[in-house]
Amino acid sequence: MVLTALFDMPEGKAQLMLRYDISAAGEVNVTQKMTTDKEVQVADLFGFGLQLQMPATFSKLEYYGRGPEENYVDRHSSAFIGKYESDVKDEYYPYIRPQEIGNHTDIRYFSIFNPTTGKGIIFEGYEPMECSAIPYLVEDLDSGIEKTHAWGQHNGDLVDKGLVQLHIQKCQYPLGCIDS
Repeated sequence: MVLTALFDMPEGKAQLMLRYDISAAGEVNVTQKMTTDKEVQVADLFGFGLQLQMPATFSKLEYYGRGPEENYVDRHSSAFIGKYESDVKDEYYPYIRPQEIGNHTDIRYFSIFNPTTGKGIIFEGYEPMECSAIPYLVEDLDSGIEKTHAWGQHNGDLVDKGLVQLHIQKCQYPLGCIDS
C-alpha cells in the first residue's frame, strides 16, 4: 500500500511531500521531499526530518552511530561510531536552562522498544542520519525567542508527560560553537 500526503507551507513558499510505502510484513518506507521557491527569503531550516511521540513504556534505545554522549554535526569528534544501548531517561542532561538535547549523528540504525514486551520500532536510512529520543517535547525545552516569562527558564520547570519524543532527521542545524 502506498500513501502520499502533500502539505502546503505558505509562509515558507514551500510544499512538503511525504510518501509511505507499507509492506505486508509491516515495514514502512518513508520518503520526504520539500520543494521550495528559491526566490523567497526565509529563515534557515533548523532540521529536516520527522518527529513523533510514543508512550513512555518505549524506554530503551539501541543504535549504531556516534555515542554514547549527545553529539551534533559540529560537535562529534569525541563521539565514536559504535553500537550503543541507553534508557530514554538517560538521554536527557539537566542543563540549567532547558534546551535541545540528546542528538546522535552518523546513525545507521536506531531502535526504540518496550523492555518488557520487546516490541518497538527500528529506523534505518539509506545513508547516515541523526536521531534522538527524549522524555520531553521540544516546546518543553524552549520557552520561546524572547524568554520573557518566568516558567520554562530552568531545568526544574520540566514536567513529566509520560511520553517519548523521537527525532529522526537527515540533519539538524549545528550548535554554532566556536569551530562551527
